[in-house]
Amino acid sequence: MKRSSCKLGMVVWVGLLSAACAPSLEAEIEVDAPGLEAMIDSPGMPGENGVPKAAWHTWKGTVATILSKPMLDEVTGDYSQLIADSGILAATGGLEIFKHVRECTLGGVEFKGTVLGGMVLGASEWETKGLDEDVIANVLECVVAFVNDMTEGVDILITGPNVGGADDGISYPEFIHGEAVWCAHTRPISGTPPNPSTPPNPSALVDVFVTVYPTSRFKHGCGVAPDEALRQRVCDVPDDCGLTFGGILEKSPQCKEVGPPGQGLYECHGKPCTMTKLLDYEPDWCTPPT
Repeated sequence: MKRSSCKLGMVVWVGLLSAACAPSLEAEIEVDAPGLEAMIDSPGMPGENGVPKAAWHTWKGTVATILSKPMLDEVTGDYSQLIADSGILAATGGLEIFKHVRECTLGGVEFKGTVLGGMVLGASEWETKGLDEDVIANVLECVVAFVNDMTEGVDILITGPNVGGADDGISYPEFIHGEAVWCAHTRPISGTPPNPSTPPNPSALVDVFVTVYPTSRFKHGCGVAPDEALRQRVCDVPDDCGLTFGGILEKSPQCKEVGPPGQGLYECHGKPCTMTKLLDYEPDWCTPPT
């Protein structure tokens, strides 16, 4: 697993909602805690991707569905029946996806004795209430940022107008390579799924689609065309996987920067979207497929 020079290599457990009001994933999944150094530029929240693509496409609709209802049963304090019935906690890939859902919504990764908050602003309400459609979209953008099964442990920075850490004074100047802006939306499932080889999980009421806008820096630094590279990163089949390319970010009339230049705060089609930044000028998914 790759490590960046800023990592302390500290292994911690995902123990979200440490007040014991929700079930814990302790002893089920472990993650690496990033070093949190107060620097300048590139605000956001760091992490490592490496979620299998097949898991994302199997469970993305389920994630959108369970986010629309409270995570906890108000009587038992346990996970809701909707989550239990979905099967997401019983499947290896589903559990990995769910770990990142909790990381994006409620936080809980412990670092230096502090439990970090959720990545998406406003998403912590999921504990007791369903999330609004726009917040669900931002959570889906956060989760898809962790997808990549060509390698393990690629360091990423997640930022955007609705990402926690974008205005908390903590920044990561080592993440100087903007990858892309990701904009998710959902659509009710009807008829034949777009990808018959990996149909949405039966527990999903909606399907998820993502429009991605690669940066000009990513286009020039990547060894293959940016649409092909990002398709390698996210898509589990060569055909339609719910990923649409909106063109190069800086040239797109649909997107505008809404914060200080270079911080990665963008709105596309009038809604806040999520940006990923990288340490490496040429990540592994820029390698031409063999």
